[in-house]
Amino acid sequence: MSAPIVEFLVTGDEVMKGLIADTNTQITASKLYPLALSLRRTTVVGDRPEDIRKALLEIGARADFCIVSGGLGPTSDDLTAACAAEAAGVPMRTYQPWLEHLRRRWAKIRPNETMPANNLRQAEVPESAEVLGNPDGSAPAFALMERSD
Repeated sequence: MSAPIVEFLVTGDEVMKGLIADTNTQITASKLYPLALSLRRTTVVGDRPEDIRKALLEIGARADFCIVSGGLGPTSDDLTAACAAEAAGVPMRTYQPWLEHLRRRWAKIRPNETMPANNLRQAEVPESAEVLGNPDGSAPAFALMERSD
């Protein structure tokens, strides 16, 4: 039995423009290696929905697993979750436990400020996704299986 094929997708105009470096490939590869997994390929795309969807579909056709970095935050160019839902052919949903997590987190970090409405976007995930959480940030990681027709 051969090892699963794992690919990495990095999204973000700031990476494509050279404003920030893709350090996540190195970090991810170092975490996978002890698990007897290795990255086969990294793809980098900007914040264009059609490029993100196309990359997800292409990687899904080649790899057993696709790990995505970027595009899960509260800003308008954070498109990964919606693009993943579209690529999988499922709608988005609000994951209520994460919504409550966001509210608690905000109240703890900024108790005297109202959380901006755009931060609530981070509780939106593809309908069939399994929310994995995130111990370090406000956007949840999630697992999404490719739809089989």
